[in-house]
Amino acid sequence: VIVAWSDGTTTARGDFSARGGAAGGGGGLVEISGKEMLVFEAAVDTTASNGQRGMLLLDPTNITIGTTANINGDGTLGDDITGAGDLGNSANYGAVNSQITATQLSNLLNTTDVTLAATNDITVAAAIGKTGATDTTLTLSAGNNININAGISSTGSKLNLNLVSDADLSGAGGSVFGNVTLNLGGGALNATEGGGRASKGAGTLTLDNAAVTLKDFTFAGTLNGSASLIVTGALSVNAGGTYSGTGGLTTQGTSTLASGTFTLNGSTWNNAGTLVLNGNS
Repeated sequence: VIVAWSDGTTTARGDFSARGGAAGGGGGLVEISGKEMLVFEAAVDTTASNGQRGMLLLDPTNITIGTTANINGDGTLGDDITGAGDLGNSANYGAVNSQITATQLSNLLNTTDVTLAATNDITVAAAIGKTGATDTTLTLSAGNNININAGISSTGSKLNLNLVSDADLSGAGGSVFGNVTLNLGGGALNATEGGGRASKGAGTLTLDNAAVTLKDFTFAGTLNGSASLIVTGALSVNAGGTYSGTGGLTTQGTSTLASGTFTLNGSTWNNAGTLVLNGNS
């Protein structure tokens, strides 16, 4: 375990290694945080050749995954995420708006699990594309919303995606999907922790090559793709909602179809809960 922490500003440069041993053992935890500010310009390696990989943690008020690097939120560009735990704790970059690049995050995911935690919102504004041969996990944990406005994909191995919105259980926030495609290379998407709310407005959400589990899900647009979809809580389909996925839909709670038309387009819907039809659904 490597922990670098201060009551003021923490500046991290150079290399941090918490690798597993050649004969066995997992990678370690690297946590780097500054109570007031974190300047992170380091490289982190938590791989393990004969064990479980480790993790890097960092965490500010808001995190934007885009094309601009300003992880410490000071307005000076160029400082990017360099380790899996850089933003894994919401105290790491307290009260700042942190910007990291999707390119650097994708590179980290090739070899290690990454946790990004923010006390308010996390926004995916540029596409994340993992290409490494190692199965890894990306966990996004936000006290309010997780906004998925760009695609997330993996080729060559599985990417597991955990979305923990309303992490503080205040009753506010959820996972909000834009017009995006998520192809996790056979990995799992889980959005049942925290408040467990997810939504998709007008437009198209494509879920491919994944096992998707949601808790409470509301959508009004088109939902398609090859992923299997399980909704453990309430499913609310607003007017114009269309499900045309080929992986099958399973609902376990109360499913409510609003006034309008809900089209299955030949897909299979297994309903183990209560079905409520309103108007001419």
